[in-house]
Amino acid sequence: MTENEWYTSSYDGKIKKSLGKQNADMQIVNFGVNSQPYYVLLNNENKVLVEPRAYDKNVEEFITFLQQGIVAFKKN
Repeated sequence: MTENEWYTSSYDGKIKKSLGKQNADMQIVNFGVNSQPYYVLLNNENKVLVEPRAYDKNVEEFITFLQQGIVAFKKN
């Protein structure tokens, strides 16, 4: 990542120099969560389509989550 892509976080005031740190910062700033993995389905305008969710081993519930995201995306 080049220096012109770095930025100072509004959350902790630290410079975010890597994509990983920038993604973690975006997650904290926008969703108040810093867990991995944390699933957020967004539309083309970065609006949340369905309630975000943290890691869950239940495959069927995760499939339902993804299907709900598809339905919400198609409504927009």
